[in-house]
Amino acid sequence: MATRITHILVDDLDGSAEDVTSRRFSVDGIDYEIDLAPANSRRFDDALAPFRQAARRLPKTRRRRATGR
Repeated sequence: MATRITHILVDDLDGSAEDVTSRRFSVDGIDYEIDLAPANSRRFDDALAPFRQAARRLPKTRRRRATGR
């Protein structure tokens, strides 16, 4: 017998489930992820816009893998 598993992303703010995407961001060295529907994603972008415009963009860095010794 086959099993089908369906993952449904639900907006973390309002519980809607249509066109939800995951957004990642970092604050004070802590990484976060939030699932947002389009309307809340726009609110997120609008809220961050003045801070992003004033900020410096950092180059991407590779994380070093820990060696198991």
